[in-house]
Parts: sequence; C-alpha cells; structure tokens
Amino acid sequence: MWDELAAAAWIDATLITRKETRYMSVDIDSTVPPTETTLTWVDKDNRKLGARLVENQMDLDLARFNKMFAELMKAPTPQAH
Repeated sequence: MWDELAAAAWIDATLITRKETRYMSVDIDSTVPPTETTLTWVDKDNRKLGARLVENQMDLDLARFNKMFAELMKAPTPQAH
C-alpha cells in the first residue's frame, strides 16, 4: 500500500517511526516488466550517476496507520464542487 502510506504520512508525519536518507534513481531502460526499477544507495556506495538524495520511510506505527486507513475508507465521500 505504497500510495496509501505516502498519503497517510503526508496527513500525519508522526506515523513514520524510522527514516533513512539514501541516494535514489530510477532505471527506465529495462525491457523486462516491471519496466521501471527504483535503485537506492547509501552515501559510501553512491555511484555518482546523478542519483538524488531522498528520505526513505523504513518503518511506521502500523496500528495507527491501520486505524487511520480504516477511518478514511469508511468516511463519507466529499461532495463535488
């Protein structure tokens, strides 16, 4: 549930209990599905290929995430404007 976790962390960043900073790039040249592969390196292993420094979410308060997710899925749909 990567998208759901990203949205929940945006709503409440305290859900994330452990983070790591790594260099990340995406290989879009692969011909074997999945056609894009996310690659990450720690500083000492960074290949200096233009990888960007990003923050990776490594762990979360699972009970709080599950509670938030269930509550949001049960909430009424907002009215269209």
